[in-house]
Amino acid sequence: MNLEPRREDAVEDPNAPQGVLTTSAATEALARELYWAASPIPEHGTAQLAGDPADLVRRWSELEATLRRDSSVHLPQDEPFFRGGGSLKRWIKRTMFRALRPLTRRYDRIDADLALLGIETSRELALARQDNVALTMQLQEMRSVLQEFGSTLEARVSPPSLMTQQELPPLGDVVLELGAGANPHPRATIHHDRIVHSDRIDVAHDLTSFPWPWADASVDAVIAIDVFEHLKDVDVQTWLDECWRILVPGGLLVMRLP
Repeated sequence: MNLEPRREDAVEDPNAPQGVLTTSAATEALARELYWAASPIPEHGTAQLAGDPADLVRRWSELEATLRRDSSVHLPQDEPFFRGGGSLKRWIKRTMFRALRPLTRRYDRIDADLALLGIETSRELALARQDNVALTMQLQEMRSVLQEFGSTLEARVSPPSLMTQQELPPLGDVVLELGAGANPHPRATIHHDRIVHSDRIDVAHDLTSFPWPWADASVDAVIAIDVFEHLKDVDVQTWLDECWRILVPGGLLVMRLP
């Protein structure tokens, strides 16, 4: 870029040889400033701006701050260069406009791209929030269903202990556990959270076959937890009479039906 002033715009230096035109130091500084302020666009076309949005915003902010700082510098109006002819001023204005116009266009385009990026990001965040709210509601509903199911299951599998309903008297020394099977702690279903020793199966007998192999008044307590409903073709009165037969007078019969 050649910024040499025309002959009519040159200033005659009194110290220079006669007939030699020269320019002041301010004029040369202005020429250098205008040269280095040219738009950083390569000769082969528009450069592509690379980097992520955050880096792009940072770089553009630095460039904008530099342009604002440079444009805020007041030029010395009393310099002979600025008192020259109007044709040079118009030429400088046209040159600066042509040099800075692509840069301002890029600024507008980048500003529009950043605005579009912000809109798209806001939409994505809004959709993500909606999905999060919907997922939270589904999880809360599922949790409520599981809690209700768990309460129902707990009530069916682990019914309230008899000890919470009434205090049981001492069972005595001889306790008959009907239908205990291989459960190591049969009476734990009655005495909640209490470890009760058991010798497992002592006698194997069909409870629907009468009489049972126990003598009259030979046991102090009979325990039948969830047993009776599994017996087929058995008369209720006959079964209860057999329990009373083997119990001592005043003995205890503990039964539970689902």
